[in-house]
Amino acid sequence: MLVYKQFEMVSGIFILRPELPMHMSNKIIRYFACPVVAALIFSCESPGETPTISADAEKAVIEAAEAATAAQDSTVNLVAIEPPVEAGFTNYPDATEFPAHILNTTQYHGDEVTGEDVNRIWYGVFRGKKGFYLDSTGFRTKRVEDMNDENGQKTGWEISTTNSDTAVVLIAGVDNLTKHPIDPVNMPEEGLKPGDTVAFSYGGKNYALYATGDIRKTVGEGKLVYNGLVNYRLFLKVNGIEQPQLLVAEKDLQETEIRILFAGDIDGDGAPDFLIETSNHYNV
Repeated sequence: MLVYKQFEMVSGIFILRPELPMHMSNKIIRYFACPVVAALIFSCESPGETPTISADAEKAVIEAAEAATAAQDSTVNLVAIEPPVEAGFTNYPDATEFPAHILNTTQYHGDEVTGEDVNRIWYGVFRGKKGFYLDSTGFRTKRVEDMNDENGQKTGWEISTTNSDTAVVLIAGVDNLTKHPIDPVNMPEEGLKPGDTVAFSYGGKNYALYATGDIRKTVGEGKLVYNGLVNYRLFLKVNGIEQPQLLVAEKDLQETEIRILFAGDIDGDGAPDFLIETSNHYNV
């Protein structure tokens, strides 16, 4: 059973396998707004007469005015939702627990790639014409302009491989990896929010991923807007095993979410492994 985490936290990505069970309750806050729209049209029988309003029409006008006032008050009085962090909440996993080094074929800041990375033995999960597979690969670096560079400086790094197929992720520091095809698990592109569940089958077993936690919302443009998660936990439940496995625990996700980038048997043991984006801020 394989458990991997990126040693350097800058990219916020790790590979994780089911191992340690944990159980937490699910608490979700939801708010709904129900606007009321009313319209009333009057006409005069003749130009010389003063228009009159029936009792029913007058009642409708009053109710419409009251509804409009209530709707305006509900907008003015919106309050941001800021759930408190649970006492003793601990983020999981810890970077020191996992020996793997993870990189993508993309651009990095200058301090996010080191000389040690160039000399490591790298494997990659690739997508080719016949599907996904794991294979060893050469590792290339190139100096590029960083978003913070000035006057033609090039302090950033661009990572590429010697493999012509598309790299999903690059892995180093993991023993006993060998080339083999990978049957991927279809995962939602968006992150799992508290209350979400994804069920799937793999290798003859049934699994379920589910998330718990609290949703943070801020007031914007007269409405409550999603602004991250608090007390977030992602679990994996295996059919036939009573206790679920904790995959991720993040006490504060600011304007972002936990996303599963890839799921499939990376180490060749017949069970699914998970590549999970765990950056706790949108700018990390």
